[in-house]
Amino acid sequence: MTRIEEPDKRALRAELRRLLSAVPPRDTARWSADVCRALASHPALGTARTVMAFAGLPGEPDLSAFFEWCWKSGRVLCLPRVDWDAGVLRPARVRGVEGIGPPGRHGVREPIAGSEPIDAGRIDLVLVPGLGFDREGRRLGRGGGFYDRFLAAAACRAVRWGVGFEIQVVPRVPCGAHDVRLHALATENGVLAFDDPADAGRLTEGTG
Repeated sequence: MTRIEEPDKRALRAELRRLLSAVPPRDTARWSADVCRALASHPALGTARTVMAFAGLPGEPDLSAFFEWCWKSGRVLCLPRVDWDAGVLRPARVRGVEGIGPPGRHGVREPIAGSEPIDAGRIDLVLVPGLGFDREGRRLGRGGGFYDRFLAAAACRAVRWGVGFEIQVVPRVPCGAHDVRLHALATENGVLAFDDPADAGRLTEGTG
């Protein structure tokens, strides 16, 4: 766990970006492999039929191995398409690596044009990226509020797991009224459920 006290969000983002940029690629690759194993082996994934994940930016976990596990196990995998003007995420299905486009605006990789839209109410589990996390379910995003708006929408009833590295875990993330808390956090050390240990497995019936 990274020892950073409670600065404001801007300062915390800057410090976490600095920490992540200093991590050697061999470490992020090893940690990413451990994150993917922790996700795929967790009992809660047995009831998740439709999963929304993300294609990691530099410094974020590479979930490629988890994507492969989803496809091989028959799960519906979707990634968000970003409507930058409207400030919203629109999930779309990806059926293989060829369905994920190259880095676009701000380096974000999205489902290719023409990908099947997925209704938010169909999603059982959302894997949420972030710059920082704490052990009470708070998450520090990159400042756009895209995920908070998506997760707070009435149509989204999915369980929310943060995904990151242990170096991104801080004592406390500053939390505002519109910040949506997570049910669990997956890192290279495993999946940590918050509050009620059952939360990590509180997945809806699969509809995929």
